[in-house]
Amino acid sequence: MKISVIIPAYNCEKYIAQTLDCIRTQTFPSRELEVLVALDAPTDNTAQVVKDYASKWQDFNLRIIELEKNSGSSVARNSALAIARGDYIHFMDADDIINTRFYESLYNAVKNTGADVSVASFIHERYSHD
Repeated sequence: MKISVIIPAYNCEKYIAQTLDCIRTQTFPSRELEVLVALDAPTDNTAQVVKDYASKWQDFNLRIIELEKNSGSSVARNSALAIARGDYIHFMDADDIINTRFYESLYNAVKNTGADVSVASFIHERYSHD
């Protein structure tokens, strides 16, 4: 396993599927990606959306961690980190979207340079000045 993507999820039912779509459609080999969604005791339909997504896309390496009580994104991330199997970790928010070559580009950058970390910039689509 090359990359573990960790997503803390709390009350994000409106956009979590789009985030998962961005990961599922990557050019990076799917067998080398694992996605860990840490459900931080959401009070909306987030848990069901993620479970339905996992059922629909059974070949997508998606694992769900359910926290018993809302503990915040740091605890959710650390819960997933404890069971992550990837050589590299990407912490992603439940409302993030990435381009289809994101993991391929970052992984190749690390491998081609021998670096320990790969960094990307971002575009805030709602606020063009960011």
